[in-house]
Amino acid sequence: MDHVEQKALNLLETFNLDVFPIDVKKLASELELEIIEEKFEDNIAGLLYYKNCKGYIGINKRHVTNRQRFTLAHEIGHHALLHHVSDNDIHVDRKSFIFRRTDNSDGNEIHEREANKFAASLLMPSSLLKKYIRQNNIDLNDDLDIYELSKKLEVSEQALTYRLLNLGLILYR
Repeated sequence: MDHVEQKALNLLETFNLDVFPIDVKKLASELELEIIEEKFEDNIAGLLYYKNCKGYIGINKRHVTNRQRFTLAHEIGHHALLHHVSDNDIHVDRKSFIFRRTDNSDGNEIHEREANKFAASLLMPSSLLKKYIRQNNIDLNDDLDIYELSKKLEVSEQALTYRLLNLGLILYR
């Protein structure tokens, strides 16, 4: 397990967040990050900024709930992984960075990938996910079971599928 996933798991443990769906709003509150929901342009997923040493996360309320939850977890990731912007500076995350994969490997892209991994680890922690799948006899080859599981976790089917692939629970076809 790498430092990104470990950081997410440590936060889940510290704040006793061990039931699906993971309460990311509670985590933000525990971390003293204020959530501000705004109608941003569609290409803006969210943002993180600090003003007077207080952290704020902006979420695009035009986006569907699952996307908002992933964005919130992603922004918490930037905060927890110390990808901080300076006080009174704003870090804006566009949909293309959060929800699409690119081959760019500059410093910003590395931070975006880490924040995405953090979000997936936070919303779908491996041990809790594996336990839930086992206890509920979920067939990972059944599209309906994947759909139902994504609803339970309040994540998109795409995010769940990437997570299952990355954990080696399903194979790429």
